[in-house]
This record gives sequence, structure tokens and C-alpha cells, in this order.
Amino acid sequence: MTYNLSLEGSNYDTELYIRTTDACPGTSEVACNDDWFGLQSFLSVTLNAGQTYFIIVDGYFDYFGDYVLNISDNCNIDCQLGDAAECDEAFVDLVGCNGGCNSATPLWQTIYPCQTMCGRGWAAAGGRDTDWYSLTLTEACSLSVTLNAEFVAQIAFIEGASCPFGAVDFYQSWAYPCSTVTFLTQCLQPGTYTFFVSPLSFGGTLALRDYRARIDLVPCSGCRVDGFLQAPGSVTGNTCGEGNDNSLRPSVDYTYCVNIPYESDWTISLCNDDSTWDSYIYLSTQCNGGVIAFDDDRCGTTQLSKIDCIRLTPGNYYLDIEGYFNHCGAYNLRVVECIGRCCYGEPTAPSCFETTISVCDSIGGFFHEGEECSVPCPVHHGCQDASLYGQSPILPGEPGVAYSAHIGHGEEPFDNFAVSGPVGTVRFWGLPLFCDSTITFQISLTSETDTCIYTVSTVGVVMPEDFFGWQLLQYDVQLSPPCGILSGNIAIGMVGNGSCQWYWESSPYGDDIHPYGIPHELSFCLGTSCEPVDSLTINLIADNNYLLSWWQPQAAQVDLYTSIDPNAVYPVGFNYYGSVVTPAGHIAASYATADPFNYAVLILNCAVVPPRSFESESSIQKTD
Repeated sequence: MTYNLSLEGSNYDTELYIRTTDACPGTSEVACNDDWFGLQSFLSVTLNAGQTYFIIVDGYFDYFGDYVLNISDNCNIDCQLGDAAECDEAFVDLVGCNGGCNSATPLWQTIYPCQTMCGRGWAAAGGRDTDWYSLTLTEACSLSVTLNAEFVAQIAFIEGASCPFGAVDFYQSWAYPCSTVTFLTQCLQPGTYTFFVSPLSFGGTLALRDYRARIDLVPCSGCRVDGFLQAPGSVTGNTCGEGNDNSLRPSVDYTYCVNIPYESDWTISLCNDDSTWDSYIYLSTQCNGGVIAFDDDRCGTTQLSKIDCIRLTPGNYYLDIEGYFNHCGAYNLRVVECIGRCCYGEPTAPSCFETTISVCDSIGGFFHEGEECSVPCPVHHGCQDASLYGQSPILPGEPGVAYSAHIGHGEEPFDNFAVSGPVGTVRFWGLPLFCDSTITFQISLTSETDTCIYTVSTVGVVMPEDFFGWQLLQYDVQLSPPCGILSGNIAIGMVGNGSCQWYWESSPYGDDIHPYGIPHELSFCLGTSCEPVDSLTINLIADNNYLLSWWQPQAAQVDLYTSIDPNAVYPVGFNYYGSVVTPAGHIAASYATADPFNYAVLILNCAVVPPRSFESESSIQKTD
């Protein structure tokens, strides 16, 4: 194997020889050296097992003195998890995959500050391996370079990454194979630089040997970088006792250089333990500046911090962990790609795949961070089959709000609409707080020239969703007469009952187009006008049993009112009997009553419609 022989530490001008064959001092010279460490000597040479060698410590001319001889075999430097690997290359390949200006086609391998590179070097008859890396500084920094190599190495930083190469800003070589050395460059200005590393010697028989090189940032501003995190990854620490090195907040802090390896959506989170201190985090492009995202309390029940699903391009960023006011504490920092469930397509029958929030947004889907498609997508509440226009309400966990809507308080949110025919029904969703079961609403449909205003009282149907302890209700009303405005704004607000607070739920399906005023995307459906039934007949088919037959123009709920007074005029003298939900077409339904003769009135309620697969019921059940 290769052995390293060093006279560093001797107190005079040394010379060093290795000989073999025959008796001491040998007749065949293997290697020799005069000056390496200044006036001291060094040799790195491959020696054969089982063979006797004579190592001769001598002096230049007639110099002599105390010497230190150190002999060590070659070490093994292994790549570590998280290292950035050098591109593949072959032994004695003078071109190389990152040969820089030594290649027929100049080649640089891109690296990022704060990364640790794991590479190879060699020297052979006729040349040596040279590795050229390009890196970019976004602010003025000195570079702290740490290198551990299995060979005698040299490094350099060169302006630019092109040929002919620019000025050499920093050059250093040393003869400590298997040792770890660190050098600090002068302050370098923002820009692109070449980092060069290679064996010091040309020729010889140096087989492929490994090295690890790390380039840390020391901002010239004085801002301190305390650690490095390769994404995706995690790290634990504690800000207490670290000092206030950065000026973003007046608290002790800890700053990481975070390397993002590829463009994607990333989540940066401290929500990973049960710490209770109040944290604050900043994500920046420069140390102490260039803030692109920050957060105080986004971890729910704790006061820890999180930056959700931010789009980042490859490169280095600074993550500063601070305290709110003078707080400090332990943390578990995770930087992971923001992957989750994307629900898209038909709101009432959504499709699903797992991706990033940016991809999900590009197809108009709804993103649920950290969830998988094994969990079914939530089904949004839909409109009537015969709806002219519709926007479903948000579901718990989706982005959106509910807007307070009370005419008496001057709160009247609105949204735009466009329909192809007169509007006869409205369905909408909201959250009632401290309200009676029946609420009176004012519904206004307006254009630039016309207005339809209706005052209706209705009872909402409770939906299964829970919004922080408040239940979502669905309201269905008919507009009589239908409104002929085909495009404009719709506004809904409750009237009366000043203690009631009613909030109109927003929708994730708005078109983001509004004729005028402050826009909202709200949940509502507009349906066609409700045409009356036709050709109604009533027949006594048995004692106390009547059969109704009629033609129905559209699917709806049919309400039956009856009277035994032949002089009654609806609605006076008629009583509500019951309801049945039916499709369009010829309908027949029976109902029972002990009255000797009967008058019937059918009212079509188009705000309530059956599903597409509905089959008509055969009887109307009496409702007391």
C-alpha cells in the first residue's frame, strides 16, 4: 500500500531517501526528497509487502540536527450520507467529467456552499486528475474550506467558471494526507467561482484516492452561520445560550445554511416535538436579509413556527431560528418536500393523486398536505340538477372564510353570476350563530340597470361538517316571480334578529371575475324558474284513498294542500297534507284521508330536487 514518510518538525534542512536490495544502505533507490515542508522532506510512495526497505534520514550538504520521522499508511476516507458525490470518471481519464479548462469541452460540476463534496483524485504517468466545481455566492462572503484527502492535495478559488479562467483569488497546498485541514479565504464578492481540487504532484503511481471537501460561508457582514442542513432532512438543537448573532429579532438565535437540491414546494417546520417556547423563523436569501418567508405561531396548539409549502429553486438559503421577544428553547427542525393529496375534477365525485401543491394548483385541485389518496377526497355539496350556476362551499381544512352578512348591520357580501335563463331558485350555505331555526333573508340580484329583491324566511338543513364547533347549514328558497337578470351580482344578508350572527360560507370554485365593488367567492346555486304542474286529476279509488295524477315539467319536491270546502280559494281554506319528491314526467301518487270528498292543490318546490337516479314514490305520507 501507499505509505507517507514525513520529516516535518525537524530543526534543520533535511533530505530523505528510501532504498532496497542487498545490504544496508541498499543498492536500488526507490524515492527521495529534499524540501517539502519548507526545508523538511516528505515522501508518499507505494511499498511492497514482505520486502525490506532502508529509510535514510540525511541533511542537505553538511546540515544536521534533531529530526522527527513519522511513517503512516494510507487512510480510508468514506463518503457520508448526505454528501454530494462527484460525477463519475475513469482512472487516467485526462478529460474527466469535471475537467474544467483541461477538457476539450470545458466541464464544471455545480456545487452549493455548505455542501460536503465526496470525490476522487489520481496521479499517473503523464498527468493528474483535476476536479473543477462551480459555485455561486449571493452575498459577500469569506469561504471556510475544510478538506480531508487520502493524498497530498491543493485547492484554489478562481473567478468565474469559464476558459480561459479568471484571477486566482485563493490558492493553498499541503502535504498532510489523511489529515483534516481548514483554510479561510479573503472576502469574495457575489458571483460565480470555480473551486479547484487535485493531487499536488504530477505523474507517479497514485491510484484513485478519495477526498471530502466542505465549503462553509462566513458572511462579510458579520452575520453568523451556525450550522448546515441538507434538504430533505432534520436536525435538533437549542437556541438557549447561542447569543444574538443575527439582527432580525432581539433574541438569541441559531442560523442554518439550508441546501435545497431541486425545485419543488418545501415545508420548513418546528412542529415536531412538544416544546412550549415561543419561536419565530425567517427564511432568507442572505444572512440577515433578503427575507422571503417567516412565521410566528403556525403549529396549532404550540407557539412553534412553520413555513408551509413554499416554492424554492435549487440553491442555498438561510433559516434563522429566533425567539418571540426574549424566548429560547429546544427545537426539532425538519425541511421536507411538501407532498400531499390533490383532489380535483368534479366536486361531487373528485379524482385524486399525490403531488406538490404547485402541480395541484395548476390543474385547479385542492391540496391536503401530508395526506394520501388512501383517504377519500371530501365530496363537496352540489347544486340542483337543473341549476344554471353554482359554486360549492368550502369544506373544513380547505382555504377560505365565511363572511358576516346582516342587512341591518350594513354587512352585505356579494359575488357575481351569469345564467342562461330566469332564476327561480337559490341554494346557499352558511353558519348561523345564536340564531333561531327560521331565518329571514334578503336576496338581491342586480345588474347595472335592474334589480330583483326578495325577502324570504326559511329553515336550513344541517350539513355533516363541523367548523370549529359550528355546523354548516344549507338553505333552499324559491323566487317568485323569477328574476330575469342574466348576469350581475348576487347579495344575501339576513334581516331582523340583531342578536343572530349569520355567516355566508365562501367557495373554492369562484371565477375571480366581478363587475364592481369588493369581490368575494361565495357558495350558492341558481336554478331555473319553477313551472306549475299540469293536467291534475283526483280520483277516489277506495274508501279513504285518493289517487292523484299530473304532468310535472321538472324534477322537484311536490307539496300537497287539501280542502273539503268546495268554495275555498287557495291558500285560504286549504291545509298542508304532505310532500313527495318526484322526477319530471307523468306522475301518479296516492294519499289517504277520511274526508267524503276532497279538493287538492299541488305546489312545485324546485329548490328541492331528487338525484338523477331517483324513481318516483307511489304515495304521499300525511304530515301532522
